Amino acid sequence: MTRYGSKIMTACCTAYGITRKQFNTRRRFQHWVECRFMCWMILYRNGHAKLPALGREFGGWHHGTIRHGIHRMEELIKLHRADRRKFNKVKHLLKGVI
Repeated sequence: MTRYGSKIMTACCTAYGITRKQFNTRRRFQHWVECRFMCWMILYRNGHAKLPALGREFGGWHHGTIRHGIHRMEELIKLHRADRRKFNKVKHLLKGVI
């Protein structure tokens, strides 16, 4: 994983209160999944990598799963204040990185 991707994953894990091991698992607890979606969205929006590359970098996810996660997180941020707060917390943690 790139250093840039690792910093974003760490910031997302901090915002969601999960470990990197929980982030990388295939388990589907809601806050673990949302943390992955947030990380993918930030990386994709900032031009870090294309969808297939993100899937490979984060454990072999299909590019369709990555796309779904990004769209889902964008909707959650629009609809829910708690998700907007977490997104803003991640942006604050990444100030100067993004």
